[in-house]
Amino acid sequence: MQCLWIIFRKTYGWKKKKDRIALSQFARMTGLKKQAAHRGLSKLAKMGIITVNHLVDSQYVTYEFVKDYSKWKPSTKLLTVNQMVKTVNQMVNEPSTKRLNTKESRQKKLTKERLISTFKSFWSEYPKKDDKKNAIKIWFKKIQPENGTFEKIMTGLEKAKQTKNWQKENGQYIPLPSTWLNGERWNDEPEEVIPYQKLYNLYHSLLPELPSVDLTKELKAKMAKVWRGAAKENQNLEWWKDTFLMVKESKFLCGKNGDWSADLNWLMSKKNNKFNIKKVCEGLYSKK
Repeated sequence: MQCLWIIFRKTYGWKKKKDRIALSQFARMTGLKKQAAHRGLSKLAKMGIITVNHLVDSQYVTYEFVKDYSKWKPSTKLLTVNQMVKTVNQMVNEPSTKRLNTKESRQKKLTKERLISTFKSFWSEYPKKDDKKNAIKIWFKKIQPENGTFEKIMTGLEKAKQTKNWQKENGQYIPLPSTWLNGERWNDEPEEVIPYQKLYNLYHSLLPELPSVDLTKELKAKMAKVWRGAAKENQNLEWWKDTFLMVKESKFLCGKNGDWSADLNWLMSKKNNKFNIKKVCEGLYSKK
């Protein structure tokens, strides 16, 4: 069959009925030794499935597939249709003495292991440890680790943990993990979380030379406006850290050029319809 497929490829594959094919090509394309390829070709020729023509005064041989199957010579061992059906049925129905490690069974095993490991990660991060049995059932029913659902769940969980409802009264309003999973709550749009305290602490740790301020409601309101007015990629502590460091590099803002110096209230304020901290970020005070 390997030799026959080579003939098909070299003839009909190139829209030809016959072609010159060296024995070395059969050996190279099938991986057989030349002797084995020659035996296979000889057998095909004897059975009348191919014709082999030796060109006169040439070492080349042409091969052609015989489409008229009535010219083929059948095997000396013939099976009737009933015998063949019986044999096939026996092969299908006979239980295997060995349990084969098929690709499907391996895939099921890997999927189960992945489900178990991802659930452990989820459970370790979820703040409420109740109703674990139902949570596992829902996890195995709803979660498909290979399509990115697990990553979405963990991202949604991290956002949910920052919301007021989950943080107040020692987590009294945190839903059961089974309820949260069953409702696919990781897709919820959580309330906006602005890290006021972290921004406040960052200011005082990076700029101790500037005046200390109180974290009042008025200051929080200003911080919220700046946070919401910033581009999405700048709504993180790293951007604020870099901006505070730019303040630190300005002699003018740090009060080294006179009696005045900036503070957090001034940075969060607006002048000429633009936040002062935005001006710092744009480098307007870097040379002052």
